[in-house]
Amino acid sequence: MNNLRFPVGFSGNRPSQKSGRTFVEIEAARPMLEVAMRGMQTELLTEGQMLSLVCSAAAGADTMACELALEMGVPVNLILPKRRERFMKDFTAYGPQVWKRVEWLLEAVENNLHGSSVEVVPDSVNEPECYEWVNRLILARSRAFLVVWDGMDTGLPAGTGSLVRKVRAGDCPYVFLNTQCPDLIESRGLSRYS
Repeated sequence: MNNLRFPVGFSGNRPSQKSGRTFVEIEAARPMLEVAMRGMQTELLTEGQMLSLVCSAAAGADTMACELALEMGVPVNLILPKRRERFMKDFTAYGPQVWKRVEWLLEAVENNLHGSSVEVVPDSVNEPECYEWVNRLILARSRAFLVVWDGMDTGLPAGTGSLVRKVRAGDCPYVFLNTQCPDLIESRGLSRYS
């Protein structure tokens, strides 16, 4: 069977000391995310389609989602805000272990593991606009959305809250998983995956 890809956009919080955003809280959402992704993958396969994840590789939830997708055999369409050498600087505050996880992920995707691909925002796009570009590309290339976040919109134009606002305003199906309250799952059109 020739499976057509069904692109699911992903966004999630980067780690911080704020409630709902610590590394531990973000990683604790992994089982919920796995249930949602496996449910989608199974349903799509019965329809002759294949789940693919459209995501960036920021520290925290993005990295976790990409790792999980690759472990499940799901292709990842990675969108980076800048080239690897510049992107690496975004991780200095998190320590070398976090960058090593992302570096493994980048190498796997660059080597087309499970048919994965990587795209980089053009060098001519400066910060912070390069992050806004990532959100716009994820929105434009996805037919459904998964989000792991603390439910708090920071108002930043390139943040997870910005993407969530746009997804809610549209008509695509979604599942939003909350790191502060794991029982709080918001969904539209994908309730069978939450």
